[in-house]
Order: sequence, then structure tokens, then C-alpha cells
Amino acid sequence: MDQIPSTKGCKMVGIPILSCSGRTLAETWENSLKLVMIDGIDINNQYEATPSRDCSMLMTVHDPLAEPMITRCLPGGLEDLWKYYCEVCLGTRDHEIRNPADPEDKRWSYTYHDRLTNYRAINQIEAIIDGLYVSPFTRRVQAITWKPEVDLATHDPPCLQSIWCRLSPNFDGYFLNMNTRWRSRDAYRAAFMNMFVMVEFMKHIASELTTRLGVPVYLGRYVDFSDSYHIYGSMVDDVTKRALPLLTTRSESERTYTYSEYIQDLSIVEGTP
Repeated sequence: MDQIPSTKGCKMVGIPILSCSGRTLAETWENSLKLVMIDGIDINNQYEATPSRDCSMLMTVHDPLAEPMITRCLPGGLEDLWKYYCEVCLGTRDHEIRNPADPEDKRWSYTYHDRLTNYRAINQIEAIIDGLYVSPFTRRVQAITWKPEVDLATHDPPCLQSIWCRLSPNFDGYFLNMNTRWRSRDAYRAAFMNMFVMVEFMKHIASELTTRLGVPVYLGRYVDFSDSYHIYGSMVDDVTKRALPLLTTRSESERTYTYSEYIQDLSIVEGTP
């Protein structure tokens, strides 16, 4: 067998593993965008000729509900964020999943809502709630999305791979801690919206457990890991000329929304997240 060269004593080789954190959801994502631009590397991808700026990224949000929660630096507007919430948390686009028995059906192969709430007829979000209710300290509750018989052959397989939850003790109840793992992630156009809806699932799980356990369940830290956290080459110029100047020259209040401001600006009275 050929001997594999050792990298002991060398600096990191291959894809960099980067880590950032923040008190709020907005701060953490903003830190990650700057970090991938500075310390990521250029790697080719399957979707466009220009290499992506890429890394593996670990993000920790210490207080997922802390304000200001929402960044203004998204390439899409607040309406896009609301539509994405409805799609993932409420299932408003589940009807657009294609019929796998029809080769002419070119609609989506999945939605996150369907995979999380109807994975082979199992509602995995409710199973997490049930598992934590029965055993508050269990390490076994998670939700997965990957279906190899479908996803290995599709053009757009799921980015989200798993959600893992565990309770930790608090003086009058519990903290709900959530870890998520993502196979691949568009850092600029998708990551913040992904993180936002995961926190919405955290809120739902914590609320249900508070009712069922009879003690407060608060949101603990949210941890988010991406195998490939990237900015597409076609978007690097927009990040450089639009997003990064906002992050580096505007105050926090000028580049963020609070949750209530987000709802108010959408002019939504009913059906809010």
C-alpha cells in the first residue's frame, strides 16, 4: 500500500474550516459573510463556470431571539423572507412536489416542510417534541431530509441534512438547544433565510414543550454547520460592492430590523410567523 503523506505540523490544507458566532441571528450571519470572503478559497462548482468562494462553516447564535434579529443586507427583500417562512414552516408549496412516477413532471423533488413533517408519513418535528417530552435529556431526537433513492440522482438535492435538539437545565425549566447540518449552502442568498426558519421551528418546539412539560422552555444556543458554505462567483461582485460596504459602514440599527419591525413592514395582521 502506498504511504499517505503526513500533514502533521503543517498549516491547514484543503477546504478551510471557519467558525464565527454572535449574540443575534443577524450578527452571526453578517460575521459569516465577511469571514468566507476573507478566508474562503475559490473552488469550481456544478452550476456555473466561475469558481465559488467556499469553506466549511460553523456558526453559533448565542441568543436566537435577541434583537435586532433580522439583517437588511439580504439580496432579497423582507417579502422573500416571509414567503420562505411560509414555504418551509407552513408548507405553502408542498403541492409543487413532482410525481416521481411521472418522468415528464419537472416540478420540485422535495420541500423542506414535506421532508420534515411527512418523511415516509412521519412528522419528524412532532416526533422531536414527543421525544423531549418523554425524556427531556434524550440525545436521540433528530429530523433528517436525505432520501438516497431520490436525492443522489436529482439536480437539486436538499441542502439541509439534519436537525438535532436537546434540552439542558435552567433554574426554572429548560433551554432548547438546536444543531443543524447543511450539505451545501449559498451563504449570501440563502443562509440567513435558512437560519431564520430554523429558529422559527425552535420557537414552535419550545412553545409546545412549555405547555406539555408545565415549565418554561427557553431558546438556548443555535448551532449551524455547513459542509460547503459558499458565495457563487456570479455574486461576489454584488457582495463586494453592496453587502460588505453595508456591513462595514452602517451602524447596527441602520443595517438591521427588529422582529416587530419586520412584521409591521410586511403589513401582515393575521398569519404572522
